[in-house]
This record gives sequence, C-alpha cells and structure tokens, in this order.
Amino acid sequence: MRSLLQWRKCPNTCMTDITCINKKGHIDFPYLAGFQGKKIALYAPTLAAAKQTATEHFRPKKRDIGLVWVALAEEAPCPKTN
Repeated sequence: MRSLLQWRKCPNTCMTDITCINKKGHIDFPYLAGFQGKKIALYAPTLAAAKQTATEHFRPKKRDIGLVWVALAEEAPCPKTN
C-alpha cells in the first residue's frame, strides 16, 4: 500500500513519517514542507500560502526563513492530523 504524500518527481519514495498540519479545503493542493530535517504535509491554495503556513509552523529565526522549503506533492489522505 502506498503512503500519504509522495514527491511528484519521484513517486517510488514513500513519506510515512510526515504529519499533516491542517485539513484540506475546497480549492487546496497538497504540499510538503521542511526545515532543518523536519518535514510536514499541508494543504494550501497556492505555493506562497503554503510557504507562509510552513514558516508559521516552523517559526525559524529571521535569517533562516529562506531555509524553509515547500514542494507540491501528490494527492493522498493524511493519516496523522493535528
């Protein structure tokens, strides 16, 4: 059985240890985000909104905001929701 969210470029890579931080809305797309080795899954309508949500979640120092990464992911249900 395939896992939650997979990378769009590499569908064979399963990401089972990722926690989804929000629920999907009507026009939201799935994204993966990370910072300093921590990864999360989230839903947002745009890449900019996903980056903002990830930045608010990780709360990096001002100089480290550019190190937060966000990528569009394949659609699949999130098993672990906060």
